[in-house]
Amino acid sequence: MEKITSLLAMPTVYNEIDKFSKNSETTTEEYAKALELGPGSKTQMLHLCNSSASSFSYQITAVQDAVNLLGL
Repeated sequence: MEKITSLLAMPTVYNEIDKFSKNSETTTEEYAKALELGPGSKTQMLHLCNSSASSFSYQITAVQDAVNLLGL
């Protein structure tokens, strides 16, 4: 796992996120559920949150927390 640098998000995930971005009523919970459809997108979000650039004081392990912290 440590040698994997990036995984591409599945088209299903992209389509869901694209659909949600056009609707201002979409909740962060819906975004998180869509991101969890693809292991690559989930991995990328959590990696970004837990990188030294983000410098959160605790490890982020849930996609819902990542969406809330990083924003839409």
